[in-house]
Amino acid sequence: MPDFTVVDDLQLMTGIDIPVEGIGITIRQPTVKDISMLGETKYFIALQLFTMTKEELHIESPEVTNWFILNETLKQKIDGVRDTKTLILNFMQLFFKSKINFGPRSLILMTNEGITNIEPEDFDNIQYVIGRVGGKSLLVPAEKAYKPLNKRAAQIAEKMKKSQKKLAEVKAREGKAPEHTGEGFVARYMKTVAIGTSNSLEQINAMTLYQLNTLMQSYLSWEAYDIEVKSRLAGAKGDKDLVHWTMRDYEKDNSSIGRI
Repeated sequence: MPDFTVVDDLQLMTGIDIPVEGIGITIRQPTVKDISMLGETKYFIALQLFTMTKEELHIESPEVTNWFILNETLKQKIDGVRDTKTLILNFMQLFFKSKINFGPRSLILMTNEGITNIEPEDFDNIQYVIGRVGGKSLLVPAEKAYKPLNKRAAQIAEKMKKSQKKLAEVKAREGKAPEHTGEGFVARYMKTVAIGTSNSLEQINAMTLYQLNTLMQSYLSWEAYDIEVKSRLAGAKGDKDLVHWTMRDYEKDNSSIGRI
């Protein structure tokens, strides 16, 4: 198990670039406006594909790595995606200020100072950090159709499909994934946060997913607390102590799709 870069809530709340220890690169936190250029649905498809791990797929073979899984994923045909490799590249570019590409054996980061290779042994760390800042906990994917190209790819694809079914069942407030057409949850969050917190859409466009989600969860906690206080003042009796909204646990107290 590699040593992953620690990404704490303060770093996520400030939206700063995250230095990846031991590799000498930083990962930026894309804003809502950045993500909109790729599109919400494609963004979350790419996030899920990029961050898929052998642990999640229950692959025990030591010769199969997360880097290997990603490379096999690039070859798959996925419903709603014209070119999987291009989608993943466009997705990754959101997290790097310099151009990134796939090399024969590694990811290649092209900076003004030259070329930096992100070797396969460092990929797990990069994958983890991008998943953390990119909002992996918010994933609400629809099941995708994979068409494996060989026996090994077929084994991985089958495990992917099983994992997709599990992921599709969790964390959606509506109990279902957003469709390819229609409004996704990010757009709804933007409108709610704009009205509930008096932030302009321009200000929200400059937020990261973590910042937007945290404001949304805080607003839900405040709203629930406000209703509960007014109810008790009107004579209603509660079956538990009243906890101030700033001290509530978002995951337990909010009916949400998750938090980063």
